[in-house]
Amino acid sequence: MCSRPPLTTSTFYHATSLENAEKLIESQKFRLPTRREAIDRGLKLGAAVYFGKNADYCIHEAVNTMMDLERGSNCSSSSGSSTPCSSQADRSPCEEAGTNTSTSKQKLQKQEKKAKYRKMIQEKYRIVCLSCDIDAGTICDFGSYDDRKWPECLPTLPKHPDCRKADQAKKSVAGKRMKQRDWDKYTELIDLEYLREFGYDSIVLNRDEKDDGAESAYAFEIAVYDVDRIKNIRMADVGCWK
Repeated sequence: MCSRPPLTTSTFYHATSLENAEKLIESQKFRLPTRREAIDRGLKLGAAVYFGKNADYCIHEAVNTMMDLERGSNCSSSSGSSTPCSSQADRSPCEEAGTNTSTSKQKLQKQEKKAKYRKMIQEKYRIVCLSCDIDAGTICDFGSYDDRKWPECLPTLPKHPDCRKADQAKKSVAGKRMKQRDWDKYTELIDLEYLREFGYDSIVLNRDEKDDGAESAYAFEIAVYDVDRIKNIRMADVGCWK
């Protein structure tokens, strides 16, 4: 984990609404979320712009985000890495089989209903995929997100902007598996200033350990903390809304 070989490609996907995609292509500039926005929105790796190598995965994640927005009117607050009104089934269809005790027919009906809802959300927001060229710089590898192990190359935790006690940021958890609550709390605090303290520019997630290419994993993601590293924003020829 931590430092890894350079990426085998510099081109990645980012899914968003057609309206937003057109603005990004025109401006050729992403807006980096602030630390406060990253905390409020529960962004999985903090104040970054997120990209993937698999267009379908990017669209799936974008639909999840839009579903959270749809449910947002029924939520009074947000905490952790997911929206309080979202269920595990909404965010990870692979988990459904292990937790759903309904009959096979009921499961199928629920899955069909969910698929229709996701399609409706994708069409409503006209979700498309952008292709972008990324100069990732020095990469910190977070391994599998679900393992919840803090990289050894980041020996101190990021400090919450409202925290007055500096020693809270010095607790070493490097290489240790964290509780879900703590993992969510600290990953969403990451920003460029924190990463550069240890000599890193970007973070990768879910890199395929069995493949030197590493970007072949379906859920591979790269979090970019400096928008100047994102170049040539253009409409992709895959995953487009029709």
